Amino acid sequence: GETMTRIVADATTCDACLAELFDPTSRYFGYPFVNCTHCGPRYTITRRLPYDRRQTSMASFPMCPDCAAAYTDVRDRRFHAEPVACPACGPKLSHSFAEIASAIRAGRIVALKGIGGFHLVCDCRNAEAVAALRARKAREFKPFALMVANVASIPAVAEASAEELALCSSTARPIVLMCAKPDVLAPAVSPGLSRVGVMLAYAPVHHLLFAALAGHEFAGHDPHAANDVVLVATSANPGGEPLVVDDKDATRRLAGIADLIVTHDRAIVVRADDSVAQIIAGAPSFLRRARGYVPEPIALSEDGPATLALGAHLKSTVTLTRGREAFVSQHVGDLDTAETLRFYRETIAHLTDIVGVKPELIASDLH
Repeated sequence: GETMTRIVADATTCDACLAELFDPTSRYFGYPFVNCTHCGPRYTITRRLPYDRRQTSMASFPMCPDCAAAYTDVRDRRFHAEPVACPACGPKLSHSFAEIASAIRAGRIVALKGIGGFHLVCDCRNAEAVAALRARKAREFKPFALMVANVASIPAVAEASAEELALCSSTARPIVLMCAKPDVLAPAVSPGLSRVGVMLAYAPVHHLLFAALAGHEFAGHDPHAANDVVLVATSANPGGEPLVVDDKDATRRLAGIADLIVTHDRAIVVRADDSVAQIIAGAPSFLRRARGYVPEPIALSEDGPATLALGAHLKSTVTLTRGREAFVSQHVGDLDTAETLRFYRETIAHLTDIVGVKPELIASDLH
């Protein structure tokens, strides 16, 4: 029958899971895929509704007895947390954090698989590394986003208002534009601009990497304390192409950009770039709405026929309506390449499947 349920957006690692991540007595200690019902990947791992483990990319990971017990216990924080996993039964990272941290310290560029796709990561204070990333990615002027460990680490690179701090630390963890501190970043990070895009670590793999780069032992590390490490964390894709999400695709498309490619065996079903926002007149305004927000619907003032709205050629998205709900897709990008057109069609097919309606009308932008 008709599906009227929905999937919530991917959410940043909650404080309870963060505490377990750095607690040596926890079975989730140092595990880069810890999550619960309050946090972790949702939309990006879901193939179809209803939202159930067998419909996600976690279907290939049978739960161990401990995870199964938590999953079925209504009193447990992981009751029906579909991505629930632990080191005994869950996904694995291809490289150790010592290896990844060593590569970044040596000025190398790392392709790191996360929740909605791969990031290209390097030390933002290493001018040679940032310049090399810009050259290899064929990205002449467009600014790079930065990732810091937490709110306490922002003052090292930017001057942020209270509204900007609240936005970047929200559950969605978007990239937020802030005034850059002068003479701190490598010139190639955001050439000619007074603002810089900053996001906080939002996945367990990021928190563990910041601990390793700071030279801290995982046991007892405080993920909320100021951390001097600042990384460039930009979408992993050759110029003009969509975000890389597949391991084999990463080897093929990123080999000429990254010195080290770090994968894991939990498939990303839906690619989703980091969201980008700024504060205007005290309120958030989107430049790119993607991970952390999609597929949360936008409320319409009245009911109408199910409509598929196709965006423009540049900065494209698509929208599907269901009654009084408008489901805007994640950012797709400029429709200039065969890869992006494939992603565009994938997005339409997946959104239609997830929302559970067949469009009665199609609206097309003539531009």
